Amino acid sequence: MNQAVIYARVSTKEQQKEGFSIPSQIKLLKDYAEKKCLTITKEFTESETAKKIGRKEFNGLIDYLKTNKQVKIILVEKTDRLTRNFNDYVLIDQLINDLDIEVHLVKEGEVLSKQAKSHTKLIHSIKVALAKNFIDNLSEETAKGMIEKASQGHYPSKAPYGYRNIPQKKTIELNESQAPYVKKAFELYSTGYYSLKTLATELLEQRFVFRPSQPKARHTEIYRILTNKFYTGYFTFKDISRIGHHPPIISFDLFKNVQSQLKRHNKPRYTTHKFAYSNLIVCHHTGKSLTGEEKKGKYIYYKAPNSPEKHLREEVIQEQLTEIVKGIVIPENLYSWISNAIKEANGLRDVQVAEDIGNLTSEIKRINTKLSTLYDDKLEGVIDEKFYKNKARELRDKQYELEARLSNLTRVSFENVEMAIQLLDFAKDAYKFFSSIEKFEQAKFIKTISSNCFVKDGQVHLELKKPFLLLSKYAKMKDGTPNEIRTRVASVKGKCPRPLDDGG
Repeated sequence: MNQAVIYARVSTKEQQKEGFSIPSQIKLLKDYAEKKCLTITKEFTESETAKKIGRKEFNGLIDYLKTNKQVKIILVEKTDRLTRNFNDYVLIDQLINDLDIEVHLVKEGEVLSKQAKSHTKLIHSIKVALAKNFIDNLSEETAKGMIEKASQGHYPSKAPYGYRNIPQKKTIELNESQAPYVKKAFELYSTGYYSLKTLATELLEQRFVFRPSQPKARHTEIYRILTNKFYTGYFTFKDISRIGHHPPIISFDLFKNVQSQLKRHNKPRYTTHKFAYSNLIVCHHTGKSLTGEEKKGKYIYYKAPNSPEKHLREEVIQEQLTEIVKGIVIPENLYSWISNAIKEANGLRDVQVAEDIGNLTSEIKRINTKLSTLYDDKLEGVIDEKFYKNKARELRDKQYELEARLSNLTRVSFENVEMAIQLLDFAKDAYKFFSSIEKFEQAKFIKTISSNCFVKDGQVHLELKKPFLLLSKYAKMKDGTPNEIRTRVASVKGKCPRPLDDGG
């Protein structure tokens, strides 16, 4: 009895549904073998596209026939189940000519062999070419569909970590178990206190699990998350940049802040023995970070390399930082006045937001017009390809920034007022809170409220971030009147709200 092998393959789920499933192919081929009195020695099945060269089972089939030379027949349903690229065709042709292999194309009723007539070989090669053309055409149509989908604001590929694809709805939604991890990663890294590796450790310590099978993320995975604009609600696919229909996880401002932290030149050096204020403060003269060292087994001093500044005792730094934090505390008698002024100023915010939305929309339309004109100039040969790509990239980057700002504006709500009040509450209790936490947490606190912390002439100075800088100004108005407070709060919005009642 002649010996044969079976090869069956499907490339898509649709083919399985349409009756091309592997079990149906194997049944057909076994029935054929029985009629032809052939003994099946091995079955090779594959669920991959034949567009890819180097399919595992296909290669296994080739190796098997080279090793078991008594097997001379391949049974396959039809041409496009076996070969859909010219490389595969060449390999099969070599088997036919070198090992005297026969290929039985059961559904097509043909046998390829050394003795096959020339017209049979010609027709087979044409079928391979047609199959190749089908693959190429399918790729083109798929690419067109993906580009069209992207142009409508739907990301046409696999969603990144933190999201999941919903095939039934053809949408992308938040992955409720992963999205908090992404948000916390951005928030923590924006403080400037962490490296990629220490951030992964901190997230795990705060009980944020990357995946159940992998609780702690690798630093490369953290980097991939922190550099992905997708989390702002925006995406780029090919040359298309759009605000997507997927929900954002972070704000555009937070994303920009993290990119700045990733690129900053004075990255902290992380040592094995961690001191609370190491890498928190820089020397005003050299720009290098202060690092801690222990002396006599109990005293901790801080100094930057090659700095003219003297060593600073840890207790001195702690005292100075505490005094600075005390400076942003809002006195009780001013708290209610500022709170009311913020709420009143918010009434005017809505008018300003509407005006800003109109301006941003107009600017985005102007950029779209410029892009269209630029493309026409390229087609007409007015500009070359290199100039077009550089200028188009520049315009799209600007467009992205404007669209992100527009998206943020359209999402603003009463929550902004609540956040402002929470910030005010924070300032009221800042000193009490700072004094109650341990040194390592104090360092994180300082990173949160400041953009720069430096030492000059033995004195620690902070450059406060905008919200806390404003609060520090309020805190100094111990003798200020309600009208002065109202004017300062209103000046943030550019307009003065109606006068407050003297009764508060």
